[in-house]
Amino acid sequence: MGRATLAETGGERFRIRGKRMLREKAAMKLKWNHRKSKDIREKFAALAQAKYEANRKKAEAYRKAQSFGDVSPQVAADEAEVVRKAEAEAHLDADLAVREVQADTWTWTLGRSLRDFKPVGRGASGEVFFATFEGLPVAVKLTKGRGLQAAATGIDVQEEFAVLTALGQHPNVVRAFAVVTSSLGRPGLVLERASESLHAKARRLKDDRLENSPAGRASLLGLFSQFDLGLSFVHGRSVMHLDVKPANILVFDDKRAALADFGHAEGVSENGCSVVGDRVYTLDFRCPECLMVRVKFAADVWAAAATLFEVCCPRKASLFSVPPGTFVRETEEQTAKAIREMATARSFKLMPYDQTMQDILEKTFVPAEKRLSLPGLLRILDKERSASRSIGRPAFGD
Repeated sequence: MGRATLAETGGERFRIRGKRMLREKAAMKLKWNHRKSKDIREKFAALAQAKYEANRKKAEAYRKAQSFGDVSPQVAADEAEVVRKAEAEAHLDADLAVREVQADTWTWTLGRSLRDFKPVGRGASGEVFFATFEGLPVAVKLTKGRGLQAAATGIDVQEEFAVLTALGQHPNVVRAFAVVTSSLGRPGLVLERASESLHAKARRLKDDRLENSPAGRASLLGLFSQFDLGLSFVHGRSVMHLDVKPANILVFDDKRAALADFGHAEGVSENGCSVVGDRVYTLDFRCPECLMVRVKFAADVWAAAATLFEVCCPRKASLFSVPPGTFVRETEEQTAKAIREMATARSFKLMPYDQTMQDILEKTFVPAEKRLSLPGLLRILDKERSASRSIGRPAFGD
């Protein structure tokens, strides 16, 4: 019994580089389990990420199929569940990103920091927060993401600040104050805070069915005219916005409109600027020449006309009732013609007495070289204001 005990003891010992070590079973088991748990955690993290990406792809495929009406009831139910799970995961990720921003420190001047961060909007590549600095309201734009990923992509807001600084100040272009870097190295663009966007104001009026009332229409067209002036100022500095839409037109106290979100803006030469078609403009505001790689200022005018339609059309209506890709033809002229015929017919159906909208659509949804200019667009709006004054109705700008 004693000899066996000695043999077992000797077996538990071994020599490494001249040193005698005692292999303790409990310690080695703990070490093995720790290494094993780490491997398992990495494995399950990879599986979760793969599952998340698969759900996103299924959700996108479902949305595309649904837009063409190719979904059976059972498939629709299954895919709807996939969409719900994907949206829940995206919501959780967004919530974690908001908490990370709120827990960070944003020092600006003399050790004083931005405080009271509240999320107000998210886009394809960025998110906007309301904040305060010494009690003064400001807005802070950040690139989307968390941790080091967000810090690495922060170059976007720095480039946007450079564009706004180079443009100079104009009442109808949003003002940028500075780029502030957080304690985690994440840059944020500090902007003046608006009351709402033109999209939100139009939706609010539509919910109350006031978009076509004299006062409501005068307010919307007055703010749109101010946006027209701001966009003209930007074009005068040889810069294209490349992301014109109602959500990027800010409204201040219902009196002033300013063009915002210059994350896609590019300088323009005589030959225009090169773009990647699916990376500029939201799909419903994208002109046919975006498919031709090079665009000019007329592309912003097309998006402005589509913006006006979205602002003035009735509640729960929009310019496109089917995917815009449905109207793509072999040439730019044929594509513009198909969209123009659809838009004018839809305008007549939704707004039968709006001759101003008909006129703008007919002169804007054409090939780039024949398209209405921003001054021409403003003249059409001024014509309606003069007509409103002549019959005693409220006119925008009064």
